[in-house]
Amino acid sequence: MFKLIQLAFFALFLFDATAFSQNVPYEKYTLTESDLPGYELIGMSETRLNTGLQRAIKQVWKKEGEEKLKTIIISTAVFENEIQAISGMTNLKGSYSVLFEFGTLTSCTIGDKSWSNLGTVEAAILLTRGNVGVVIDQMASSSEEISFLENLSKKILDKIEKNLSNEIKASEEQARAFQIPLVKYEELVNNAINLPAMQGFSLTSEWDSKWKVDETTLVMGRRVEWKNSTGAIVGIDMAEFDTETAARQAMEIRLHEVDAHISSPRSVFQVDAPSSIDSLVATWQSHLFASRIISGISAKGKVAIHIYHYNPQGNDTALFSAVTKEMANKISF
Repeated sequence: MFKLIQLAFFALFLFDATAFSQNVPYEKYTLTESDLPGYELIGMSETRLNTGLQRAIKQVWKKEGEEKLKTIIISTAVFENEIQAISGMTNLKGSYSVLFEFGTLTSCTIGDKSWSNLGTVEAAILLTRGNVGVVIDQMASSSEEISFLENLSKKILDKIEKNLSNEIKASEEQARAFQIPLVKYEELVNNAINLPAMQGFSLTSEWDSKWKVDETTLVMGRRVEWKNSTGAIVGIDMAEFDTETAARQAMEIRLHEVDAHISSPRSVFQVDAPSSIDSLVATWQSHLFASRIISGISAKGKVAIHIYHYNPQGNDTALFSAVTKEMANKISF
């Protein structure tokens, strides 16, 4: 049985993170016991993420009063830049034998990119923010422990956010100047979010998204989510590019990021072919390695789009299909 956490194979020891860092400020991004009251740091060591042997610091935490076998492992890697962090963590996600879904199942915003495997035996979240990548593993047996994992991710993200380099802050500010205008975004999504099937949904979060074009280029998009009282989510992420070629490249990379497993069905659809959306839904319904989150990703002209939906009580494929077809109609120009 595949295990995310393999404590038996690691020799853990406490050490000074700055000694390992070699001018990489890991201490800015890793938690201390004062950051995590009620938990004890029982081990810290150098490790390698399965992504080009990227160096990282691994911390092992134990809740005070609980057995040592039930631990939380946090591995933090600092990459040379944002694109390397996104590429490295995407590749790491693909190296696991279990499904890692893009984002989380609770509309929890975690960093620039995140993937989750929230099972009741073991659970893990992978995330990137700026040039930092983090893996959080824990042995989970309850929904409360899974919620704790998401809250812990936010705590780590807050620490990273406070210590982002000036270079990354400046880069993001510059990227916002070329972001798809809010007026244009709202014009494109307006019909879709006012469909009868969207009744009961309200806007819950909006933030900047990042679309990788190649190993040197990131484009900032807009990602907005709507949620209803049952916890169902509809999200629409869009970005505008300089060229049609760049939009197609970004679409292909997003497809790879969203794949929950190497055997997962592709989430692509053709804007000008409504039947391709029907085929996407049918494949998702029948595929063994399909993510619980249903996604549709496409590009038309200089615009790339990612639409997704999840309902803990069972996805409404008619809703997803209606929203996706309406969006395809709007960007088919």
